[in-house]
Amino acid sequence: MEMYITNQFLEKQYKNIQPKTDLASLSIEEFEVEKKVRIEKLKELLKLDEQSALLDREISYELDNNFEEMGIQIDKYRLQAIKELDFPVYHVKPNKPNGKVVFYLHGHDDLGIMGALIERYDKVRYHKMIPLKLAEAGYSVYAPELIGHGEAHYEDFPKGSNNSSGCLPNVNFMSLLGFSVGGFRVYQAVRTLDFMEMLGVSDNITVFGISGGGMTAQHILPVDNRVDNGIVACYANTYEDSILAKDHCRCNYIPGLLRLGDSYDLLALSAPKKLLTVNGKADRGFPAAGSNKAFEYLNKIYSNLGVSENYKGELIEGRHEIDENVIISWLENIK
Repeated sequence: MEMYITNQFLEKQYKNIQPKTDLASLSIEEFEVEKKVRIEKLKELLKLDEQSALLDREISYELDNNFEEMGIQIDKYRLQAIKELDFPVYHVKPNKPNGKVVFYLHGHDDLGIMGALIERYDKVRYHKMIPLKLAEAGYSVYAPELIGHGEAHYEDFPKGSNNSSGCLPNVNFMSLLGFSVGGFRVYQAVRTLDFMEMLGVSDNITVFGISGGGMTAQHILPVDNRVDNGIVACYANTYEDSILAKDHCRCNYIPGLLRLGDSYDLLALSAPKKLLTVNGKADRGFPAAGSNKAFEYLNKIYSNLGVSENYKGELIEGRHEIDENVIISWLENIK
């Protein structure tokens, strides 16, 4: 018998550290009070104000490139909004705009956001060119390149070495600096929204995050009211069933996050914003059992608030991927 294994200790702390107040048991008034408290604590954990004070610079930008895919025009901007770090933001432009905007946050991909703009046949295929398909349906899509991916990789960890290698040196540096890559990506998202606002894009914005981008979407939804609606794909679950159940990239682990609750508690802080969570039934990293727990909890939250129509959780056929028809159908019903 192994006498000194840590499983029981850690599993106990997992439960002990989470808030004793269950969001799903609160009245509407109590929920709003508790939500405000947790959102402020989330901002502190992500260190958004500290990063803003340290790193904000006056926003400027230039058109880096433009090209065409699937008959859709794409503008690539070089955004200067963070001291010492420029990063690309892509605008995927619909031929027939419907007046709605999707703020797209990509997941792990050695090509970064470009992995969502070209057809891929290797294992990194879950993006399924969805920004282009959204533009075909009339949506104006803005997509930043998040740190650790694509062109925003660390020089000694070049593109293509593996999907998470770009995160590792950034995680190490950020940890010693007192920040987290997860928190920095939310800060990047905030600055991208600042840029979009400068361009006059500030209404009817739906954030759509997939996989690691789903984590960023989970956090930007409650902390930035310029985001009206949310789609979190390939992420909503319980931490116990997902990122603590098997090896995941270290960018998923933000110190202290469990003190605010499980993944579904953090998603609940978005309510009553309209929200779609969608996972694959056979997703091994974010398994159906955990997805169902999260979806049921969120259903209860939205029902308690009297806005059950604002939330939908859907398990689709497939693994770590999306069904663009489910996404576009849901977006069509957003008013």
